Amino acid sequence: MRRTEQYKRRIPLDIQGVVIDGLKLTTTMSISLKNGMTRAKAVAFTEDLIARARARVNFKLTDADAWEIASAICDQYKAMGISNLSLDEQLLVLLPGKSQSAREWQRRTGRTFSFEDQTKLALWVERLQRQRFRVDMVESMVAQDDPEALAGLPHADRSSKHASAKVFQSARAAAGRTPLHSEIARDYFAAKKRSKNYKRALEQFREQCGDLEVHQYNADHCWKFRNWLSETLDEKKGEKLAGQTKNHKLSAVRSLFDFVIERRHRNDNPMRDVKVYSKKENMKKKRRLYSKEEMTALFVDGVRKAEWQYWAPLLGIYAGVRITEGIQLHPDDVSDNFGVWHIIIRPGRGQSVKGDKARVVPVHKELIRLGFLELAWRAVKEKREWLFADVPLVKKPGSEFNAPDVPTIMVPSQNAATQWFGRYSDICGVTDRNLDFHALRGTFTTYGSQQGKDLSLRMELVGHSKGSEVHSRYIYAGAPLEKLRTEIDAINYPITIPYRVVGRPAP
Repeated sequence: MRRTEQYKRRIPLDIQGVVIDGLKLTTTMSISLKNGMTRAKAVAFTEDLIARARARVNFKLTDADAWEIASAICDQYKAMGISNLSLDEQLLVLLPGKSQSAREWQRRTGRTFSFEDQTKLALWVERLQRQRFRVDMVESMVAQDDPEALAGLPHADRSSKHASAKVFQSARAAAGRTPLHSEIARDYFAAKKRSKNYKRALEQFREQCGDLEVHQYNADHCWKFRNWLSETLDEKKGEKLAGQTKNHKLSAVRSLFDFVIERRHRNDNPMRDVKVYSKKENMKKKRRLYSKEEMTALFVDGVRKAEWQYWAPLLGIYAGVRITEGIQLHPDDVSDNFGVWHIIIRPGRGQSVKGDKARVVPVHKELIRLGFLELAWRAVKEKREWLFADVPLVKKPGSEFNAPDVPTIMVPSQNAATQWFGRYSDICGVTDRNLDFHALRGTFTTYGSQQGKDLSLRMELVGHSKGSEVHSRYIYAGAPLEKLRTEIDAINYPITIPYRVVGRPAP
């Protein structure tokens, strides 16, 4: 096999050791010239990385650097056995000799400590010494405390291995130890909104590998987790996990360690060499299109009693929306701004959209014929919170559904809607496991491909493009609504859907 050509670039001495984009610059950087990576692109990439690294080291002494250097000074002060020295005297004794951390920082930045830097270091040294003193007292008191004696119970083990993590968190920080996996995970989710599946994946990682300090994990722990994923079953369905699901869980662990590197708690990612799974492994579904007979069974012959049960599947097949997007609409998400009736799919209070990607979908002429606009007008008149008055609600954390001002919020239940559609399909005789609500979205896309004209417009309708943060704020920044309406109205199905009649089949 032909060996892959490499582009190698020597890293300048003054920026060696700098971490940028999760990558620690060493003496040399090697880039494989494959998958479209040319020598010119590799040169441009490395030069950009070097330029940004130089800009980074020109910053003032950061709190992270100051803490690291101050920790080394405290350790050196303790090791030297010096006592009864003031803080200024400690700095006079220790800074001229420069601890290893201080010398490393000066080598990277190419400058000496300014008066401002020394002041910051002095504050950090004083802060760390106070904290270490308190921690020593706490550890001593916890070790000696024995409330069990009052109740005639055996003495409880209060070592750091068994005591509450909160008691010893300050001790680890003051001693220069890294945080526990559970602690850094809280910071990880607080820093940025992430998938709820990531939270469960990280919990499973701790269950299998233990809640260790983040610097203690190695590749063996990560491979142990991967091997466990190969054998474990889905918690709800009791089936083997699909390859894509297992890769998502591995990605969650890998992403957390990238975050750990950014926080400078370690310099490498132990998940780096852990092999991912094939996406085709244990595939649960191979979705296909609904046939004319299956669409007739669902939309013509089937009885959908509730208002949301009638409209949600129609929005799937005529607007390409996901089931969550359909049931969580507010009345004001149906609008005729700019002269075209359309549905606004966007994250909002009580609403969650995949990838936070907002988009606009014109109301299909068939939905207008069936009375969708009358439904929207009635919802506005009645001042409903949700477009569908009878949609099932469930309590969720407000912070996860754009309502940070309340601890919990009632939102439409995706699980209830998904489970209902499964039962409804079975009643209608549509029992193929490869046909679910999401297959309605696929049917919408495929019919649009056959009957529409513009691929980019179809992708915009289903939310596969125009999903940037800017587009999320300015959701009318995509294609003109008139063009989108022409594209969506071109989609026609070989069935005629009756008007909604509550509680009995339509005539």
